[in-house]
Amino acid sequence: MKLHGIFPPLTTPFTSEGALALDRLRENIGKYNHTHLAGYVVTGSTGESVLLSRKETEQVWAAARAAASSEKILIAGTGVESTAETIERTNCAAALGYHAALVYRAGLDAEVDGADQRRHQEDRGQVDEGFERDASEGVEGGAKGGHSGDLLCLNFG
Repeated sequence: MKLHGIFPPLTTPFTSEGALALDRLRENIGKYNHTHLAGYVVTGSTGESVLLSRKETEQVWAAARAAASSEKILIAGTGVESTAETIERTNCAAALGYHAALVYRAGLDAEVDGADQRRHQEDRGQVDEGFERDASEGVEGGAKGGHSGDLLCLNFG
């Protein structure tokens, strides 16, 4: 899959009591569906991902998936501090029908070879068979903090 076009990061709306406002998220996506955007990034850092529990994250992903028109590409922000949890969240997003995952590699200063990372995960049985990484589609430069390689884009085959 080639990621081509504009993929804005979506914000996650909350009620005045601090609960998720999934109806507002669906309403926003309904409006965005009528634009020429290629798709959306859901629960990236702009989507307040650090403020969401795992359950809330999955609720946001499900609501966005249901509201997005079928021609829109969905990218789930799945990165958390734990590698195992990041892998679980990435596989969950794939199961929900997301096309790609955006993983913020917090705390890593050195570049990680994606092929070596995948082999390591495969050896540990942590990657689903339908999962594919295409290094040509990595997102680098201009990332958070201005450091190259802070973000890694993964495609689901």
